[in-house]
Amino acid sequence: MRKLLFILALFVSLLGANDKVEIFATAMDSKDNIVTATGDVVVVYKEYQLSAKRAIYNRTNGDLELFENIRANQGNEYQLLGDYAKLNIANKERSFKPFFMLDKPSQAWISADEGCAVDKDFDIDSGVMSGCDPADPLWTMEFTSSSYNADSKWLNLYNTVIYIYDIPVFYTPYFGYSLDTKRRTGLLVPLVGLSSKEGFFYTQSLYIAEQNWWDLELRPQYRANRGQGGYATFRFVDSDVSKGELTVGHFKEKESYFLANDLAHDSHYGYSFKYENSDFINRWFGSNLDGQSGLFVDINGMNDVDYINLATNDAISNSTSTQVLSRINMFYNTDENYFGAYFKYYQDLTRESNKNTLQKLPTFQYHNYLNTLLDDHLLYSIDVQSTNIVRDINKKVVQTDINAPITLQTSLFDEYLNLAYKGSLYGQVSNFSGSEEVPTNSEYKDGFLGRNYNTVSLSTELTKAYDEYSHVVNFGTSYTFAGGETRSGFYDYNKDFCSDIRNVNNARCEFYNIAPIDDVLQFNFSQYIYDATGKQILYHKLSQALTFYELATRVGDLENELNYQITDNMSYYNDMFYSFENKAFSKVVNQVSYSANSLKLSLSHLYKDSFIAPTTRTQRYASYLTSGVSYAYN
Repeated sequence: MRKLLFILALFVSLLGANDKVEIFATAMDSKDNIVTATGDVVVVYKEYQLSAKRAIYNRTNGDLELFENIRANQGNEYQLLGDYAKLNIANKERSFKPFFMLDKPSQAWISADEGCAVDKDFDIDSGVMSGCDPADPLWTMEFTSSSYNADSKWLNLYNTVIYIYDIPVFYTPYFGYSLDTKRRTGLLVPLVGLSSKEGFFYTQSLYIAEQNWWDLELRPQYRANRGQGGYATFRFVDSDVSKGELTVGHFKEKESYFLANDLAHDSHYGYSFKYENSDFINRWFGSNLDGQSGLFVDINGMNDVDYINLATNDAISNSTSTQVLSRINMFYNTDENYFGAYFKYYQDLTRESNKNTLQKLPTFQYHNYLNTLLDDHLLYSIDVQSTNIVRDINKKVVQTDINAPITLQTSLFDEYLNLAYKGSLYGQVSNFSGSEEVPTNSEYKDGFLGRNYNTVSLSTELTKAYDEYSHVVNFGTSYTFAGGETRSGFYDYNKDFCSDIRNVNNARCEFYNIAPIDDVLQFNFSQYIYDATGKQILYHKLSQALTFYELATRVGDLENELNYQITDNMSYYNDMFYSFENKAFSKVVNQVSYSANSLKLSLSHLYKDSFIAPTTRTQRYASYLTSGVSYAYN
């Protein structure tokens, strides 16, 4: 007998020179042909790795027995757990009591009294399987016996009862289930439908996935009364931080359907390209910058909106959009600075030509994040955006906006009163080019606008602790008023004309986006209640604004917002707006929510009154009842 008090390995030749079992343990005893290992036992054989508290190995027949807290992995494919396991590697036989197997790629698991395996085939006694969280599964399937093949990854269940939580909902004598998540080339499930207008509908997708980094999906479709066409999507992953997809499509209408429905086009075609990269600067240019960079591309083109609608057979999601947006966004961000560039291109589907549609190609942005001076009494930041607004014909402009808010804050009377002054400096410069339809260009002179507006605020926050909860109350008021202003060129010439709401849609005002600064007095009250653990139980807010015009004062809507955590799982939210001018509620929102573990339920109602007389195209009232349910299965 020998005893080792440190980690050692036993190499045993079983099937040949290359088939070895390695047994690692804290202590190991050997007597005759029986080897006993104890203390953090690990057994390694080819792609198998097993761990247990204790192991007994018989050199004569090749049986290996494991005891207590057993884990078994085969590569990265599945994991087995149990209290007792017996393995004979020479005969490729394995048995576990009790049996628990987790297939990592699919997250499906099986728990049973006993499981036996010969090579790649498993025979499993009565048990249960699911693909949900084992601690609280939404659904389970109980069976009397089961079999599984590790190569095909096909699971057979016999005499199966399907449960939703603890409620049995369905029985079947046999149920087959594939745990294979590997992509393969082949046909996907077809879609079949019937429409009184378009007739029989059929589409069959061919999925091509010959390599891991790309796949191609071809989706021909047939609509008996309407026509036929197809879509194709190429998806790719070009790095661990980027991916993209390209979709193209075409559909040809039957002449009878085209004429009967007075369609604008007898063919619908288009394309879309999407791409995103979360570190494109370092990856593309070989740099090693500490900041974060990102690239987002969403480019679309089509001859009409039916290109979108024909891509699916779901009429509920049909689009009626008349404008198509294409975007390219990129940024670089650090703790102190942000740099961005954004490209936007609009395609107007209502026009035969897109030459007069305004495009933003590009917008450049620089933002300096909030900084402090004078022991955090002075706060400042700056934001600069420059947009090149272009089109093929008529006027175009480069507009640059500068926004620099500066806040001076302090506290008085032993921090019982907080006082703050905020001065917002704003400027916009417009430089025009191109020709215009009107004979004079006096309203398109290059111009500059500079202004500042000010906000003075007072607030106090009081906190009182009780035995089981804490109460926080906040009172605040602020007054915003205009400061100095200077205008020249475009801004001075169009000030009165474009400030009139009746002229906002005039072509002369399409580049004028300056809103007046109103004097506003704002009152706010809020309170919070927290329990002994710091969890919020109640939030309540009242807000009222008074706007001062030259000839009158307008009392804004009174807002009352409440969020009450009734129990650990149930909450109630209410937000109401009362119009003093109309002596009625303009908007009321109520929502009840329930959340427990993975299950979330919500029921909400929205009421809105516009106080505008209804017409054939508009309604005065709006009322919506919305419900939602979600379950996080993993």
